[in-house]
Amino acid sequence: VPSGTCGVEGFTLKKGSGTFTPMPGNGTYGGGVLSYQSSPIIKGNVIDSCGVATVLDFSGGGAIACYGGSPVIDGNTITAGTSQCGGGIYLYQASATIRNNRIIGCYPNAESNQTKYGGGVYALHAPVSFERNRIENNDGYKKGAGVYLYLSPASFERDTIALNDGGETGGGIYADHSALAI
Repeated sequence: VPSGTCGVEGFTLKKGSGTFTPMPGNGTYGGGVLSYQSSPIIKGNVIDSCGVATVLDFSGGGAIACYGGSPVIDGNTITAGTSQCGGGIYLYQASATIRNNRIIGCYPNAESNQTKYGGGVYALHAPVSFERNRIENNDGYKKGAGVYLYLSPASFERDTIALNDGGETGGGIYADHSALAI
């Protein structure tokens, strides 16, 4: 898909399990959508019950995983996404715009002792602009049950981040070495 064109628009995606890949580390990524080094517009989709969170393997982006590029994620409803990091959205080295989305009820595998960060959104080395999102009721993540940011500057404008359960810290937002504009 050429950069800046609609990569995925108006679909209902249910129970996708993702793709096993070695990027950025061995694991399963993108239960609904996987974007690699591209800049798609992911718009107006319903992404429900996607992802995988096994006890042994790493997983990122239950609903959406973006590695590189400048994706625009706009107007989606993401529910019940599951992965160890980024139950809703996983970003790695991507400069993303996330706006007008509902990211609700994402969770990790409760039996796993692996990293469990970023229930709604997980960003690593990924600047993010958030606008008018509802990120709610994401549960079971150790840090940043709503949003987890590491080395990822972020701006928030008129977002609702509520009722997320961060087991250790940052139920709403956890930011480590990440500048925030709220």
